[in-house]
Amino acid sequence: MNYNTQKNWASLGKIIFDEDKNVFMIFTGSDALNLEYNNYSARRSLKKEIYPLNFAEYLYLKYDINYPDMLSETFRDMIFTGKVEKSQKIENRMYNQNLINLNQNYLKEWEYYIQYGCFPFTLNRTEKSIVQLTLDMKDRIIEKDLDIISSFTTPIRLATYKLINIVAMSKPSELSSNKL
Repeated sequence: MNYNTQKNWASLGKIIFDEDKNVFMIFTGSDALNLEYNNYSARRSLKKEIYPLNFAEYLYLKYDINYPDMLSETFRDMIFTGKVEKSQKIENRMYNQNLINLNQNYLKEWEYYIQYGCFPFTLNRTEKSIVQLTLDMKDRIIEKDLDIISSFTTPIRLATYKLINIVAMSKPSELSSNKL
């Protein structure tokens, strides 16, 4: 049974939780937002934000490429201390063991990740379907999620679409809060 399609799914989740404390439920997207604003369930939930994939996670999920432990810390040390030996060893190991098996142009893979690869739902899909899923997600956020937080008028919704499109189509150096 898909509980989140029920009208009062948060109350149903509360009943399940009250009956059996050894239950684990995950709510994402609009459902998680609804959960946060529902009095029955908010007190019984633990909120954990999940961010878009970083490039290493993307490569792991798409190509099963593992990065060495402590990679971020090694790069941080290199930036702040100037010591490059550890990072050079890791770079050589990554190239020899993992990235050479990719058989891809790495710059092209990076560009694909930046355009399409930040969300797990993009893996193993066509670019056309990724764009459509992303646009559908934007529509759900504006049409459904905003109303969970507060009621918005039609003109505000239309302005929200315009604002999101401006932000999405702008280059980082072109966008400023004054222009918005």
